[in-house]
Amino acid sequence: MILIEDSLGFLRWGCHMTLPLLACLKQKHFTLLLLVIPSAFWSMGCGGSQRPQNPEANHLNNVGAICEEFKKEKNVYPSSLEELQQWAIDNGKGQESDFKSTRDKEPYVLEAMGRGGAPTKGGPVLIREATGRNGLKFVYAGVRAEEMGDSSLGYISGKSAGLLKGKGKQGPP
Repeated sequence: MILIEDSLGFLRWGCHMTLPLLACLKQKHFTLLLLVIPSAFWSMGCGGSQRPQNPEANHLNNVGAICEEFKKEKNVYPSSLEELQQWAIDNGKGQESDFKSTRDKEPYVLEAMGRGGAPTKGGPVLIREATGRNGLKFVYAGVRAEEMGDSSLGYISGKSAGLLKGKGKQGPP
Protein backbone atom coordinates (compact mmCIF):
# COMPACT_ATOMS: atom_id res chain seq x y z
CA MET A 1 0.00 0.00 0.00
CA ILE A 2 1.21 3.50 -0.83
CA LEU A 3 -0.03 7.04 -0.42
CA ILE A 4 -1.51 8.48 -3.61
CA GLU A 5 -2.43 12.14 -4.08
CA ASP A 6 -5.94 12.50 -5.51
CA SER A 7 -7.19 15.28 -7.80
CA LEU A 8 -7.98 17.54 -4.82
CA GLY A 9 -4.51 17.19 -3.32
CA PHE A 10 -5.57 14.85 -0.50
CA LEU A 11 -3.41 11.83 0.33
CA ARG A 12 -5.14 8.45 0.22
CA TRP A 13 -3.96 4.84 0.57
CA GLY A 14 -3.84 2.76 -2.60
CA CYS A 15 -2.33 -0.49 -3.77
CA HIS A 16 0.75 -0.67 -5.90
CA MET A 17 1.79 -3.86 -7.71
CA THR A 18 4.75 -2.41 -9.63
CA LEU A 19 7.55 -3.39 -7.24
CA PRO A 20 6.55 -7.10 -6.84
CA LEU A 21 6.02 -7.28 -10.60
CA LEU A 22 9.50 -5.89 -11.36
CA ALA A 23 11.10 -8.23 -8.82
CA CYS A 24 9.39 -11.21 -10.44
CA LEU A 25 10.51 -10.14 -13.92
CA LYS A 26 14.12 -9.79 -12.75
CA GLN A 27 14.06 -13.40 -11.57
CA LYS A 28 12.55 -14.52 -14.88
CA HIS A 29 9.63 -16.37 -13.35
CA PHE A 30 7.38 -15.60 -16.29
CA THR A 31 5.20 -18.72 -15.89
CA LEU A 32 4.75 -18.06 -12.19
CA LEU A 33 4.00 -14.45 -12.99
CA LEU A 34 1.21 -15.43 -15.39
CA LEU A 35 -0.39 -17.64 -12.74
CA VAL A 36 0.12 -15.47 -9.66
CA ILE A 37 -0.82 -12.00 -10.89
CA PRO A 38 -4.39 -12.79 -12.04
CA SER A 39 -5.12 -14.76 -8.87
CA ALA A 40 -3.67 -11.98 -6.70
CA PHE A 41 -5.95 -9.39 -8.28
CA TRP A 42 -8.92 -11.74 -8.03
CA SER A 43 -8.40 -12.62 -4.37
CA MET A 44 -7.33 -9.29 -2.88
CA GLY A 45 -8.38 -6.67 -5.40
CA CYS A 46 -6.93 -3.19 -5.55
CA GLY A 47 -8.24 -0.88 -2.88
CA GLY A 48 -10.46 -3.39 -1.07
CA SER A 49 -14.17 -3.91 -1.27
CA GLN A 50 -16.54 -1.08 -2.02
CA ARG A 51 -18.56 -0.02 0.98
CA PRO A 52 -22.23 0.68 0.39
CA GLN A 53 -22.81 4.33 -0.42
CA ASN A 54 -24.88 6.37 2.03
CA PRO A 55 -28.21 7.69 0.60
CA GLU A 56 -27.25 11.24 1.65
CA ALA A 57 -23.91 10.89 -0.17
CA ASN A 58 -25.74 9.78 -3.32
CA HIS A 59 -28.15 12.73 -2.99
CA LEU A 60 -25.27 15.20 -2.59
CA ASN A 61 -23.32 13.60 -5.46
CA ASN A 62 -26.28 14.37 -7.74
CA VAL A 63 -26.11 18.04 -6.73
CA GLY A 64 -22.35 17.94 -7.36
CA ALA A 65 -22.97 16.56 -10.86
CA ILE A 66 -25.42 19.42 -11.53
CA CYS A 67 -22.74 21.87 -10.35
CA GLU A 68 -20.22 20.34 -12.77
CA GLU A 69 -22.74 20.68 -15.64
CA PHE A 70 -23.26 24.34 -14.66
CA LYS A 71 -19.50 24.90 -14.79
CA LYS A 72 -19.18 23.24 -18.21
CA GLU A 73 -21.95 25.36 -19.68
CA LYS A 74 -21.01 28.72 -18.13
CA ASN A 75 -17.21 28.26 -17.72
CA VAL A 76 -17.48 29.45 -14.12
CA TYR A 77 -18.69 27.89 -10.89
CA PRO A 78 -21.94 29.17 -9.35
CA SER A 79 -21.53 31.87 -6.74
CA SER A 80 -24.44 30.68 -4.60
CA LEU A 81 -26.68 27.68 -4.06
CA GLU A 82 -29.64 29.76 -5.19
CA GLU A 83 -27.94 30.48 -8.54
CA LEU A 84 -27.21 26.76 -9.06
CA GLN A 85 -30.72 25.74 -7.99
CA GLN A 86 -32.42 28.25 -10.30
CA TRP A 87 -30.25 27.17 -13.24
CA ALA A 88 -31.00 23.49 -12.57
CA ILE A 89 -34.77 24.07 -12.35
CA ASP A 90 -34.80 26.28 -15.47
CA ASN A 91 -32.87 23.65 -17.46
CA GLY A 92 -34.79 20.62 -16.19
CA LYS A 93 -31.78 19.23 -14.36
CA GLY A 94 -33.25 19.26 -10.85
CA GLN A 95 -35.99 20.39 -8.53
CA GLU A 96 -36.07 22.34 -5.27
CA SER A 97 -35.98 19.21 -3.07
CA ASP A 98 -32.67 18.16 -4.67
CA PHE A 99 -30.93 21.04 -2.92
CA LYS A 100 -31.90 20.05 0.65
CA SER A 101 -30.16 17.47 2.79
CA THR A 102 -32.07 14.25 3.39
CA ARG A 103 -30.57 14.04 6.89
CA ASP A 104 -30.90 17.50 8.43
CA LYS A 105 -33.64 18.70 6.01
CA GLU A 106 -31.84 22.03 5.54
CA PRO A 107 -30.68 23.56 2.24
CA TYR A 108 -27.12 22.68 1.30
CA VAL A 109 -24.40 25.31 1.67
CA LEU A 110 -22.28 26.24 -1.37
CA GLU A 111 -18.99 28.01 -0.69
CA ALA A 112 -15.69 28.70 -2.41
CA MET A 113 -13.02 26.07 -1.81
CA GLY A 114 -9.67 27.25 -0.48
CA ARG A 115 -7.81 23.94 0.11
CA GLY A 116 -5.70 25.32 2.94
CA GLY A 117 -5.39 28.82 1.52
CA ALA A 118 -7.68 31.70 0.78
CA PRO A 119 -10.76 30.79 -1.30
CA THR A 120 -10.60 32.07 -4.85
CA LYS A 121 -13.53 33.93 -6.37
CA GLY A 122 -14.96 32.05 -9.35
CA GLY A 123 -12.82 29.04 -8.47
CA PRO A 124 -13.89 25.58 -7.37
CA VAL A 125 -16.69 25.28 -4.83
CA LEU A 126 -17.72 22.77 -2.23
CA ILE A 127 -21.28 21.83 -1.40
CA ARG A 128 -22.03 20.60 2.12
CA GLU A 129 -24.73 19.90 4.64
CA ALA A 130 -25.58 22.82 6.92
CA THR A 131 -25.83 20.81 10.15
CA GLY A 132 -25.12 17.16 9.37
CA ARG A 133 -25.27 14.50 12.08
CA ASN A 134 -23.11 13.67 15.09
CA GLY A 135 -20.60 16.43 14.33
CA LEU A 136 -20.04 15.21 10.75
CA LYS A 137 -21.26 16.74 7.49
CA PHE A 138 -21.35 15.26 4.03
CA VAL A 139 -19.25 17.43 1.73
CA TYR A 140 -18.96 17.35 -2.08
CA ALA A 141 -15.65 18.86 -3.16
CA GLY A 142 -15.40 17.93 -6.84
CA VAL A 143 -15.01 14.15 -6.67
CA ARG A 144 -17.60 12.46 -4.45
CA ALA A 145 -19.42 13.24 -1.23
CA GLU A 146 -17.62 12.24 1.96
CA GLU A 147 -18.37 12.77 5.64
CA MET A 148 -16.03 15.26 7.32
CA GLY A 149 -15.52 16.89 10.68
CA ASP A 150 -15.07 20.62 11.20
CA SER A 151 -11.24 20.59 11.03
CA SER A 152 -11.16 18.87 7.62
CA LEU A 153 -13.97 21.09 6.36
CA GLY A 154 -12.14 24.19 7.60
CA TYR A 155 -9.01 23.14 5.76
CA ILE A 156 -10.59 22.57 2.33
CA SER A 157 -12.75 25.67 2.60
CA GLY A 158 -9.70 27.80 3.47
CA LYS A 159 -11.13 28.92 6.81
CA SER A 160 -8.46 27.25 8.94
CA ALA A 161 -5.01 25.77 8.56
CA GLY A 162 -6.41 22.32 9.33
CA LEU A 163 -3.78 19.71 10.02
CA LEU A 164 -0.86 21.60 8.49
CA LYS A 165 -0.30 24.04 11.35
CA GLY A 166 -0.55 22.74 14.91
CA LYS A 167 -0.41 24.76 18.12
CA GLY A 168 3.11 25.58 19.16
CA LYS A 169 4.68 24.62 15.84
CA GLN A 170 6.57 27.20 13.89
CA GLY A 171 7.05 27.32 10.17
CA PRO A 172 10.27 28.02 8.28
CA PRO A 173 11.95 31.38 8.98
